[in-house]
Amino acid sequence: MKHAILLFAILGLVSARPQAVATGSNSTGTLVGAIVGILPQLELTANDAHDLTAGTACKEIYFLMARGSGEWGTLGLTIGPVICRLLKEEYKDRIGCDGLGPAYTGGLGDNVRPKGTTDEAINEGVRIFNLAHTKCPNSLLTFGGFSQGAAVMHNVIPLLSPEVKKQVIAGVLWGDTKNKQTDGKIEGYPKEQTLILCTPDDGVCWGRLDVTAGHLAYLNNGDKARSVAWLKTKIDAAVKAKGAAKKLRRHYKIF
Repeated sequence: MKHAILLFAILGLVSARPQAVATGSNSTGTLVGAIVGILPQLELTANDAHDLTAGTACKEIYFLMARGSGEWGTLGLTIGPVICRLLKEEYKDRIGCDGLGPAYTGGLGDNVRPKGTTDEAINEGVRIFNLAHTKCPNSLLTFGGFSQGAAVMHNVIPLLSPEVKKQVIAGVLWGDTKNKQTDGKIEGYPKEQTLILCTPDDGVCWGRLDVTAGHLAYLNNGDKARSVAWLKTKIDAAVKAKGAAKKLRRHYKIF
């Protein structure tokens, strides 16, 4: 039943136009074919992580997710849960996952708003980062956003205070609906700390809300492993730098 709901939700984005056929090196064929192809990979039981909001002890690292339109749970159903699982395989209990709550509805119609989402979604994103800062000020924060969730992160990150931003070491956006409009970067955030992945045939990445098969290619085109490998380089570097700074403070007895 949930598979059917997701199918209709995605098709709702394109109901006003003919079915698109994707082209390009990362093409997965027709849109309907792409949807059917990812159904077995959807995470229906591990998509609602609350390691930050419900956790009692702080994790060394957090991955905070903004899901795509029509998805549910803090991580969504597609790329979010997969990235969380792969990061946990790498870092075990050192990392926790969480994401935007019900205040971010991920409505299909919200994509056409000037910000690509709602103010309520943006406020919810700011809230989760601020919570991470106040609850776990020594944790390293990473983030992800898929589709409308990418637009959410484009709006959220610039609104964070300098103190919160210092904790945010890296983020990945997939199928970014604001990629072209923002010239492939997040305002006020280092470009080298951002990885934006858009397949050549993803119609939402290049200035139009044109949902093609390429928009659903990220589970099958190697971007799962690419994303985690990239995040790992950023996390490991930040952990190493943090350890070095701690040793320096101890050496000079600075606390």
